[in-house]
Amino acid sequence: MTVLTAICIAVSLISAALCIARALLGPTVPDRAIALDLLVVVLVNGLGIVAAKDGDGLLVDAILVIGLLGFVATLTVSRFVESRGTS
Repeated sequence: MTVLTAICIAVSLISAALCIARALLGPTVPDRAIALDLLVVVLVNGLGIVAAKDGDGLLVDAILVIGLLGFVATLTVSRFVESRGTS
């Protein structure tokens, strides 16, 4: 593991921890939704780092699936928040 890979993984872990904290402590539903959406982005980023380090093509498929599921989940939550009318 190179130093750059270790730094990237460390930054991803810190940002994931901050996203989890915001999702647990967020006072409103949109705050929690954004935190969970960002957590999906951090997960995809982490898988991208591992895929680049290992040269594994199978992880690229997992990245695509997780990214699409995260997008659909964000659309669903945004429709829910919009239909609720309050934050």
